[in-house]
Amino acid sequence: MVAPAAMREAVAHLQGNLGMSERRACRVVGADRKSVRYRSTRPDDAYLRERLRALAAYSDEAAPRFRDDCAP
Repeated sequence: MVAPAAMREAVAHLQGNLGMSERRACRVVGADRKSVRYRSTRPDDAYLRERLRALAAYSDEAAPRFRDDCAP
């Protein structure tokens, strides 16, 4: 199974380099035209990802260390 993003890239390549129509390029690649035209509306979460990484790094530093050889 190929990701929709990869199919979009393949269709764009066929359209740009070979001058194929969108309909024909989608048929060749086996992609649905709606999925090729789809544009994500998700907001950019770069700040949130960085904040979560910082919190994870902090919690790793502050967490107590457990030793494996001290098992009962």
